[in-house]
Amino acid sequence: MIAALIAVSVGLAWWAISSAQSRSDRLETRREALDDYTGRIRTLSQSIGEPAAQMAAVVPTPDRAGLGDLRSSSGGWARAFAQAQTSLIETFPSSAALQRANGLFQGSLQLYESAARSYQLVPRAEGNLQPDLLARAAAQRDQAAALWTAAVAYIDASRTAADMDPSGLAVPGSDLAAQATVPTPAPAETEGGG
Repeated sequence: MIAALIAVSVGLAWWAISSAQSRSDRLETRREALDDYTGRIRTLSQSIGEPAAQMAAVVPTPDRAGLGDLRSSSGGWARAFAQAQTSLIETFPSSAALQRANGLFQGSLQLYESAARSYQLVPRAEGNLQPDLLARAAAQRDQAAALWTAAVAYIDASRTAADMDPSGLAVPGSDLAAQATVPTPAPAETEGGG
């Protein structure tokens, strides 16, 4: 009887240890997958940061020079977002939560590309069509940023569930746009002159 109790106790202990090790291994595998996917998205975001920041800097009523800039830049923006979509397709994750995030990132990139294509049409448009196209492109760009933010929320929720820190991912180009729009004080302001 004592031998049977010992055998059962040893069996339960073995099962508990094995189960804990298995959970630990699954968690570690999950963390590695999250880190890998987060790194891929960070790289992708950096690759489209410049075009996204440039699109964010387009003024609602550009002058002649601004229209010339749109004419020369918007095609490159569209190509950058199209290439990013191809890259994203190649990083398809296995986790259901990350697949939802991946779908949102894909939708975001499609909207960014559509915005770039709308900006491409602006220099050729005439009359009231130009402001309408500018407004449409800006709305597409803003929707793309909102989708990107939602996708990051999925990643961060998965990271939190795996006891990891947030990803630190931001909307593409937001760091570059912030740097470009920081006003520089005039010398008199920095010297206390008013």
